[in-house]
Amino acid sequence: MPGSRILVPCLAALLAGEVSATELEPPADVLDGLRSDSYPRRVESEEQLAAWAERSGEASYAWLLRASKANEDPEVRDRAFSVLRRQVMLLLDEKRPGYVGITMLGAEMDFEGEVVPVIRITSVQPGSPADEAGLVEGDAILKMDGESWEKESPPDQLGVRVSKMTPGTKIELHILRDGEARDVGLTLAARPWSAGEWGQQRRIRIDPFARGVFPRDLEAHEREKAFQRWLEERQSADEAE
Repeated sequence: MPGSRILVPCLAALLAGEVSATELEPPADVLDGLRSDSYPRRVESEEQLAAWAERSGEASYAWLLRASKANEDPEVRDRAFSVLRRQVMLLLDEKRPGYVGITMLGAEMDFEGEVVPVIRITSVQPGSPADEAGLVEGDAILKMDGESWEKESPPDQLGVRVSKMTPGTKIELHILRDGEARDVGLTLAARPWSAGEWGQQRRIRIDPFARGVFPRDLEAHEREKAFQRWLEERQSADEAE
């Protein structure tokens, strides 16, 4: 995310009105627009506030936090909080691990006269990097970036490798389809929040009863949980300063 990275003043001090001299503020016309009697102008001003926050990066969080809690105008509070959530989630999304978008099983197969461990793709998530790269159910992954698999749990090996990579990383898979070997390149996406972490997914796969009852829109639910964790951690960190 663009913009300089500075320490945010203590949240308690912000709520008490003790604003740091380093705190950025959005342009006055944007604030006026947020308070406008015109709904279209308030919507437009919220987008302008979001653009200001994106340019300013984490340096904008202090004002957004304070405005969302302490501003006398409810429109400013609500729209500042909305922009804060949007900007924080953009930052958190950038830090998500990589994602291919397949379900898989470990297997062994004969390849060039030798029995080798492979990863058998059992499904491909629509719209995922795997889908865009043309991978299909039944493909066997022989190697990733030129490295083959150890015999014990090839899917875990791929999952761990990808979890250490960032979205946007390019990888190459050497696959076998209908007896023909080929190379497939793809660019990792950010792992969906609803997918959890790789270790969590392994536990869910082993113990189907660990799934629990999930909300209908699990991705939105998990994103909101991530944002609330960020708020709690930021407040705790600020209060400790």
